[in-house]
Amino acid sequence: MSEHDHSDPSVLGGGAHLSRSNNPKGKFSFKRLCKGTYRFLRVCPWTFLLIASAVLVEYLPARMQGVTLNYTMIVFALVVFVIEILKGADIRLGRFVLDLFIAIVGVIAATALITYHITQTGESPLFYQWIVAAVVVLDAMISTTIAFSTALRNMAVAHDM
Repeated sequence: MSEHDHSDPSVLGGGAHLSRSNNPKGKFSFKRLCKGTYRFLRVCPWTFLLIASAVLVEYLPARMQGVTLNYTMIVFALVVFVIEILKGADIRLGRFVLDLFIAIVGVIAATALITYHITQTGESPLFYQWIVAAVVVLDAMISTTIAFSTALRNMAVAHDM
């Protein structure tokens, strides 16, 4: 045979080099799961999930509402607040504008939800509803401030280069 033997499968193509991968496509990979979860956490507008869950709780039957559900909503609101703050840590200009838009719409939706509850029932909203509204307003103030300062820092770094 010659020294340039081309009968090796990696030279002939056909994907032989792909079969040596540690994780062929379709198999479970913890690394891919973590990357996908991180990507979802970064992109998902968590404030809207919080508002949507508050609306769903409003329409649950009375037998399903109670103290446990109220505490669950409070914990979920605090988790959403932490996630939203962490999302603003590294941001680009387009994402900042989207984050600002989501914050404004979230404050409008939370205000509408509280107003709806007061006008329809004639009673003061429950404690967890006030917590949800406060988290949405705080998220609008703090997350956009963090995102704005990060965007300014990123622009300053790009400007210095």
